[in-house]
Formats: sequence, structure tokens, C-alpha cells
Amino acid sequence: MDLIMQRAFSRNPYKTSVLYADCRTKEYDSAQMLNSSVGGLCLETRKPLKPGTSVFIRLKDFSPDPYWPEACECFLGEVRWCEAQNGADTPRYGIGIRFITGTCKHCGQFIEQKSMDVADLCPDCYNRLETVGDEKIREGISNFFFGNVL
Repeated sequence: MDLIMQRAFSRNPYKTSVLYADCRTKEYDSAQMLNSSVGGLCLETRKPLKPGTSVFIRLKDFSPDPYWPEACECFLGEVRWCEAQNGADTPRYGIGIRFITGTCKHCGQFIEQKSMDVADLCPDCYNRLETVGDEKIREGISNFFFGNVL
């Protein structure tokens, strides 16, 4: 039986400059986005990334699009594939990224990933957490949402 590989979402050519960082090192490097879709995007980079690596992507020149209201300035993603590009003067790699969409752990609202260091809470729920008066209760709730429960 042959395995047929087919994209879940159609790709739209869209070249723009981006910054990306491996979520473990948090060191940003520049790349060129070649195309995007609802489920991910393709980057051209100077360095290879291993499949399975979590990456944070920030668009350099972001402007909201009325025809794509869910577009974000920042994306969290996972490297799905990495291929060396032939014919380039300097090493170049095509990298396929699958978006990891964030949702608030408390209310379920979509979260635009602004940083690699924040909990999976929307701004409203995070602000509500900050208003809890009792420090021990606030600390316990924070530990739960930030994943620090023993």
C-alpha cells in the first residue's frame, strides 16, 4: 500500500522577513518566510533545525489583515522537516513549521503567543490571577497554570 502525502491546508506564497528562535536557547536569528497556510509556514534559514524542535517566530513587519483576522505577529511552532537547499552560495535550509496554537488553560480563548516565557493564559485570565489577594492562593493557582505543581 502506497503512502500518499498530501497537505492538510493549501500554501499561499508570501515572502517576508521573520525572526525565529529555538525555544530552548531563545536566541533569535533572521530568516525568510516563503509561504504560509492556516496550519504552518515554510522558512528559508542559514542554519538547520531538527524536526520536533519547538520554535518561536516573529514577523518583522506585521500589519493586521482584514481578510485574515486570525493573523498574528508571533507564532509558536514545531519543525516538521528540514531540507538543504541546492545551488545557494551560502548554506540555506528549507524548514517546514507546523503552528502550535495556544488556548487559554482557563477559558479556552485563542492566545497570540507574545513570548516564550508566559503561561498559557489569555490576558484577561492572567490579569484576574494577579488580583487574587491572598499570596498563598495566588501562588498555588500560578503554579497550577505554569505547570509547577509537584
